[in-house]
Amino acid sequence: MLDINNIGADAMIHTRDHQTPYLFDPWDYLGPKRKRLLSESWAGLFREHILAELPVHKLARFFTEDFGRPTKELYAALGSLILQQMHDLTDEETVSQFSFNIQWHYALDIPGEADESKYLSPKTLWKLRHLVMKEKLDIELFNQTTETLAKAFKVDTTKQRLDSVHIRSNMRRLGRIGIFSQSIHTFLINLKRRHSEIFETIEKELVDRYLTEKAMSCFSLGSAAFAAAKAPVASNAPELSRYLYRNDLWLSFLKRFHEQDLSSFTVELWLVC
Repeated sequence: MLDINNIGADAMIHTRDHQTPYLFDPWDYLGPKRKRLLSESWAGLFREHILAELPVHKLARFFTEDFGRPTKELYAALGSLILQQMHDLTDEETVSQFSFNIQWHYALDIPGEADESKYLSPKTLWKLRHLVMKEKLDIELFNQTTETLAKAFKVDTTKQRLDSVHIRSNMRRLGRIGIFSQSIHTFLINLKRRHSEIFETIEKELVDRYLTEKAMSCFSLGSAAFAAAKAPVASNAPELSRYLYRNDLWLSFLKRFHEQDLSSFTVELWLVC
């Protein structure tokens, strides 16, 4: 692995030491009040906890030490990708912020005023992002930044809010046909229980197609498969049926169920879902 700390001053790979303090603080010209605002803002947090920990050594290996044009300062360039996503900016907006925004300069530790320090072209930004995504460094950046911030704010990751738990999508477990058939199945069950006289008017063929256990197996929802797949949709299908009854939609749906083919009926049912 390339040791970026031992790269010579004239090397084409440009990195700076962001951990050693300055002998003369380049931000003193701001005055104590504005400097305090910077250090207490997100820029100070980024500079103190995140910047020096960026995995620039994994990018440096794609450049040569003694051939080609010098790279942009890799910590600042890689940090700009994080700030772009953090502020939800376009490439053009990112270039502008990188060039003129003093908070960005402080966060990325860019004290100089030369174009080599405070200008990043859209092409360079695009190439760097493409390289990061190609090497899957975006995942590492996200995880590393999250862990760093968790330590900085002393977040106990062993505890989790209930509303932060990810619920798997019903669509991914059953698919549309499965949701349609389970919803119709539950609809017929409720219709039979609450309006048996109307239920009796439904053709036996339709009842056999959607109400019986054997019929559900035609949609891969019978026996073991049905038991495994039913769980994630068990709460949604009854809710759909209750919604139809509560809003007096069941009669219109029943009429469509009689008059239309399956594809037309399921499309309308899907819109309600």
